[in-house]
Amino acid sequence: MDKGAVKSLMKISRTSDILIIGQHLTSRTEAVRDYLLDRSRSVSIIGLGSAFIDKKENRLFYYENGVLQKERVFKHTFLKKIKVRPFLFSITFFIYFIDIVRSLLAFKKRFDIVIGISHFPGLLGVLLKFTGVCKKCVYYAIDYYAPLKEAGIFDRALTKLEAWIDKVTVLRSDEVWDISERIPEGRRRFSNISKAIYADKQHIVPLGYAPSFFRDKGINKVDRYSIVFAGVIMRNQGLELILEALPELIKVMPKINIKIIGTGPFLPRFKEMVKDKCFESYFRFYGFVESVEEMLDIIASSAVGVSLWDDRGDRIPNAHYGDPGKTKLYSVSGLPVVVGDLTLYSRTLTDTQAGIAIKYDPKEFISALSSILLDDKSYSKYKANAVITANEHCNAEKIFSNVLN
Repeated sequence: MDKGAVKSLMKISRTSDILIIGQHLTSRTEAVRDYLLDRSRSVSIIGLGSAFIDKKENRLFYYENGVLQKERVFKHTFLKKIKVRPFLFSITFFIYFIDIVRSLLAFKKRFDIVIGISHFPGLLGVLLKFTGVCKKCVYYAIDYYAPLKEAGIFDRALTKLEAWIDKVTVLRSDEVWDISERIPEGRRRFSNISKAIYADKQHIVPLGYAPSFFRDKGINKVDRYSIVFAGVIMRNQGLELILEALPELIKVMPKINIKIIGTGPFLPRFKEMVKDKCFESYFRFYGFVESVEEMLDIIASSAVGVSLWDDRGDRIPNAHYGDPGKTKLYSVSGLPVVVGDLTLYSRTLTDTQAGIAIKYDPKEFISALSSILLDDKSYSKYKANAVITANEHCNAEKIFSNVLN
């Protein structure tokens, strides 16, 4: 822990009963779980499904002495038809709340610590402490959303709601784990919350992955001209830039191909854009890959990961404040990364020569990929540095040891 850092109050032992509430299959929840399994008596998990995938289901897990004792799935097939629209979107979260209550009733126990990962679970943690279900609550803030001038009425209202939830949760939680040092800056700028108010309970807890995620495929086992994108498929997250740059990339790298892992509201439109430009043969769409092993194998078999956001004009993407999961996922998979220069982790990748940070510009994108891929010695260097950087900066065991001991 850094000199002068706030000492954590979250002491865990083999007699501790822990509850984790967070989104299922997004790495954050699983990383906390994996760290705690052999360090506590029991770990209970309420895993919420993503509102952006068709498979709408929430899951309950109960581990005792590191062994899974109970698992339950709450399926909501009718929610497949619900898109990200104001009223219908709120129905999804109401169903999630009901499933959380059902999970708590199924656990039939009280907890020493509840860790709420993101806004909604963090607020639930505060409520559970207030009602006596848990003794202490931790708010793990993994996102901060700045208001966007061009956003619609619903998006602006949602951003304000998230800011309000964040403020209440910060003030009422026993500890606040911010995933990056920029989140307090966002609170001060947009919510008028000074860090001094909660500095005595705040920690910086970057995104990390469990050791089981780490991969290091040899150069002869990867597709040297395959670039991969993994994450929620939304506008302004680099896919449009890839498509714009592709004609020039094909000229210098005829074997280039793009793997897309994930689903989201922009996926149907993006597939149309690919078809309109007659580039279907260069893309492979995997959709949502539930198997972690399968997903990691697809990524690790690729040559370069792409992690970009359109920050032109007045846009302040969420990635500016957070610690984007896909960027570090590429690193732990042994891949060099072409990353937007707006993230804090981009500085680490640049300093360690494990990736190249760029502006949201097709020429810079083409130049970065060429620098990494076209020379064998250069690619070997970037790939070797990616493995070293991941072990140093992305290991959840090292990260959580500072706040859970």
